[in-house]
Amino acid sequence: MRNTFLSSHRRDRFHGDLPDDAFDRIKGTSGGQDLALELRDVGWALEQLSPDEREAVMLAVQGLSGADAASQLGILPSTYKSRLARGRGHLRELIDNPEAQPYAPPSKLRHALKTRNWHGVVIG
Repeated sequence: MRNTFLSSHRRDRFHGDLPDDAFDRIKGTSGGQDLALELRDVGWALEQLSPDEREAVMLAVQGLSGADAASQLGILPSTYKSRLARGRGHLRELIDNPEAQPYAPPSKLRHALKTRNWHGVVIG
């Protein structure tokens, strides 16, 4: 009984008797796990973009101007702007919509397996 009393007495040192309105004035921190999850989702979504769109978005995130980023990529500024717009839109869709389809690189096998239909073609 003595130890239980002493333990509760020690614990009471950390509890203050504050009025209810005092809790509104106490500064607190918001949970940081939400931000970590959002950052993980953005990282995943960036990996799902096409390489061209990913490069454009990453250069924009670094703060480069459109002309500087386009010259760094070796493309026209208008091409950079369209890649950036498509990349941002696709990124937003991947983050907001769980059923969004990630980028699928074109397969060389699709072209190899595609056969021409020569029926009805007259040569000569």
